[in-house]
Amino acid sequence: MKRKRERPTRSNIGLLFIILLALVVIAIGGWPLFFNHQNLKSSSEQSDYHGLQSTSEISSSSNSPSTKEFSTSKIAKMDNYMADFSTYMGQDYKRYYPQTQNQAKLNFYEFDITTDLDAFNYYVDNEPATFRLGLNRNDSSNNNDYNIVSVYSDAATAPFAGAHLYLLTIHNNKPQVLITMQNQGMPDNIMYFKHTENSNLASSFAKIYDDK
Repeated sequence: MKRKRERPTRSNIGLLFIILLALVVIAIGGWPLFFNHQNLKSSSEQSDYHGLQSTSEISSSSNSPSTKEFSTSKIAKMDNYMADFSTYMGQDYKRYYPQTQNQAKLNFYEFDITTDLDAFNYYVDNEPATFRLGLNRNDSSNNNDYNIVSVYSDAATAPFAGAHLYLLTIHNNKPQVLITMQNQGMPDNIMYFKHTENSNLASSFAKIYDDK
């Protein structure tokens, strides 16, 4: 007994028509649209990648010579950070360099590093060092110089022997934060600083200075 040949139904014809139409659209314009979408996706990923530098890339960029300065906008950002830092630490930090008009002088146990820089010899992490004041990174001319771009202290409100003096510096073209709590002169006329152990403060200064 012969089978009757099945005729295509309307639904099958419609499905075939949709498939053929889709193939035509892809052949004419669909592939460029897909290709452009892939390019946009790759571009976005590449942009994100360059925005998130590896440690080696950050180190390399920090080591390269620069005329970067601690601009007024960066000073304002650092002031805002130090205000939050003060609240968190339960201390009251003021900026003493760069100085504002009619600003009170720093009195860190009768010492103002912004005006009496030559009064002491300096050590950083038990190594001799020289300091200078200046907002430009290129002011630092050798490996031993710490170029001070900002000074913060809570000396005006801290209890005796509890004051902190932070120097925001550039050393070997890298932003570094130094601290001392030395509250009296030494027989060798040396003031001892060390790198801050507060990693958040150190990294925040570096990001602000380097526009990260």
